[in-house]
Amino acid sequence: MNSRITFKALDTLFFRGSLPMQKGSFAPISLFPPPLSVIEGALCTAVLTQNVISFTAYKQGEAI
Repeated sequence: MNSRITFKALDTLFFRGSLPMQKGSFAPISLFPPPLSVIEGALCTAVLTQNVISFTAYKQGEAI
């Protein structure tokens, strides 16, 4: 027995930018490139995890 299943779309896909559809709504602001504090934190986290240093020991000044 051959049975065929078909799907019929109920709506179309709608892709657009991040601006709001309604007038006067808040529009999200993209931050690129990220602030230097974000890059500094990412580098610090990478160094601490590669050297197996706990974050609490670093914050307390024990692992310098």
